[in-house]
Amino acid sequence: MADQKNPNSTRPFRVMSGGDTAKLTPSAGSGSSLSSHRASGESSSSSGQTAGMIARRRDIERRRRDAKREKEREAEEVAEGWHRVLKALVFILVFGGIGYAYWRVQAAYGNQWPMMPVWIMMATFLFGGLALMIWYVTKPDL
Repeated sequence: MADQKNPNSTRPFRVMSGGDTAKLTPSAGSGSSLSSHRASGESSSSSGQTAGMIARRRDIERRRRDAKREKEREAEEVAEGWHRVLKALVFILVFGGIGYAYWRVQAAYGNQWPMMPVWIMMATFLFGGLALMIWYVTKPDL
């Protein structure tokens, strides 16, 4: 950076964006070399950041957003995998339960079932099937 005590200093400074070394030659009566540098429009913002610093910050923020998106995508894939496992488990339990119920009634009564368990099972299957169809038609992710 230019020497603050001597406004006519031509001491080189390092430009962050290009990495070049440049000499500042202040114009007559313009004050310090730093203010003439800013007045010439070479700096991108009034906060003292160069274009390279701003570009690097944008690049870092973009990488952070990309990393966050990647983590969210991975978390979504894991959640989807667990959802599939849960669906398979429920499917197995439901049909296993139906099979177990049939086996218990068959073991208890043989081929001469009483009419009440038959009607209960038929009504359960009928209303369960209707409820399943209504749920499937009205679920929000279609």
